[in-house]
Amino acid sequence: MKNVNRDFMALLFGRLLQIVITLFTLRVSTTILPEEELGTVYFVVAIQAFFVLSFISPIGQYFTRQTNCWFVGGVLRKNLFKYSLYLLLIAVVAFLLLSLTRLLGITDLSFDLILIISCLIFSQSANQTIVPLFNMIEHRYAFVTFNLMTALLSAIFSFLLLIYWSETSKSWLLGIVLGNMTVTGISVWWMKNNIHQNNNAREPKNNNVSEVVSFALPIAFSTFFMWFLASGYRVLIEHAYGLAFLATLGVGLAVSCQIFSIVESLLMQYFVPALYRNIGGVCKDTRLKFINQYISTVIPIYFSLAIFLTFAIEYIFPFLVAEKYYTSYMIAVYGVWVELFRVLTNAFAITGQIEKVTSRTVLPYIIGSTVLASTLSLNYYLKLEINVMFLLIASNALVLIYMVVKMNSLQRVSLPIKNISILGVSAIPAVFFLIWGNITQEASINSLLLLCIGVVIYFLGFVFSFGKLKND
Repeated sequence: MKNVNRDFMALLFGRLLQIVITLFTLRVSTTILPEEELGTVYFVVAIQAFFVLSFISPIGQYFTRQTNCWFVGGVLRKNLFKYSLYLLLIAVVAFLLLSLTRLLGITDLSFDLILIISCLIFSQSANQTIVPLFNMIEHRYAFVTFNLMTALLSAIFSFLLLIYWSETSKSWLLGIVLGNMTVTGISVWWMKNNIHQNNNAREPKNNNVSEVVSFALPIAFSTFFMWFLASGYRVLIEHAYGLAFLATLGVGLAVSCQIFSIVESLLMQYFVPALYRNIGGVCKDTRLKFINQYISTVIPIYFSLAIFLTFAIEYIFPFLVAEKYYTSYMIAVYGVWVELFRVLTNAFAITGQIEKVTSRTVLPYIIGSTVLASTLSLNYYLKLEINVMFLLIASNALVLIYMVVKMNSLQRVSLPIKNISILGVSAIPAVFFLIWGNITQEASINSLLLLCIGVVIYFLGFVFSFGKLKND
């Protein structure tokens, strides 16, 4: 139990520091970069995400699924090398395809920006393969250290390039590339010198290509639509409303997205490795038991966080973004619920990965992205003036509903209504304090102190309620 608590505290401490670095980075980018340059950053990230989610993430999820098996069998390094070559191939293909779109006049991306996008695809994917791998094979301190190094060095390189080269999106993105590549190189060196494979173990059978394809192809199909829901719609936004509006929208969504992404990754990094270890070679009923344990733990946490952030994010905003973006805080409030539906969908979708029937996860994303694309287009061309955030929330809620239905056709997953209610109620004292605490929307010491008190009240209520659930 001591080791479990120590591991969790290491992950928690690492994630808290990463939150500080990430949110500081957001403040720097919104302060230094002009609106159109920041809009270009969000546009480039949307393009990068297309290649990562559509072509890298599906194989990456299979890699994660097999990591423990390969490590025990002594073939992890060999398969890691093969996967790295695959990442390089996708980066080269991305460069060629984007260059072709430029030559055909489909996009107006410059060749140097296309090169940066390709480098982003390889550097971030390589980094997010090898660093989380340490967590999967229970080297959590290495995982936390290299994660923090990635965030810190990326921020430092980007800041230095902005100051000493140019205040452009290229400087910012190139700094991220340099930070990721530096830590990836250090991680490979550390792995070679500190992690020893069991070379005497019986080597597992070669990966069946049809098994890899049947696992990854449905994910690739669904992640294309996931990409559109998460960031692909920004291409339509940029076309309809311009880079300046995209920057405003991106900043508003970035705050809630960063917070939820960090909490989601913390929970996944702590619970998912054990979940995958426990489901190996057990019957369907036993797998259902572990799936329900996972869902009944993470989903109430997400709900509790969403309730608190809905009321807190207005006062968090001035500390995270430049003053010119303060009015975007309502976008961040809507973004909380967009993110809630996204992480809930991911929590239920893990059932399909565990049962190796990932094809069931495709339809919800197809429906949600189709609805979003069509409503955004109609909203623009018919001048309906419907709030874009409402369309995002409705589309992501639709995905969640369909995902729950599809996953329940695989396993009768239980909805943790009791746990959701208890942890939801735990946020209410903090909400009351935020409403009646006379906090002003400004980056002042007084506002910071009152906000910290609200966070402490929320944290104490959460810890008390979560402990009560565990005891029950």
